[in-house]
Amino acid sequence: MTKTWRKNESESIKEHLQENPGLFSFVSYMYSENTSERQSEGRTPYLDVFDYYRKHPQWLEQKYLESKNEVQRSQSAL
Repeated sequence: MTKTWRKNESESIKEHLQENPGLFSFVSYMYSENTSERQSEGRTPYLDVFDYYRKHPQWLEQKYLESKNEVQRSQSAL
């Protein structure tokens, strides 16, 4: 049962991220940064970008929106 649930959850996370390419790109970048940080600290990195997102969805989406707003502000200042 757990494997089936995890598979369904993983598929829904993949679909959610693929529906929003900007978010997927941001999460991929953050995953890469997190992996480097964890490895330098001797900690085990997340299994993949989807596992990373599954553990921190609200935080990642908040940071994505903040970064998107910063870009919009800097573009409107031009």
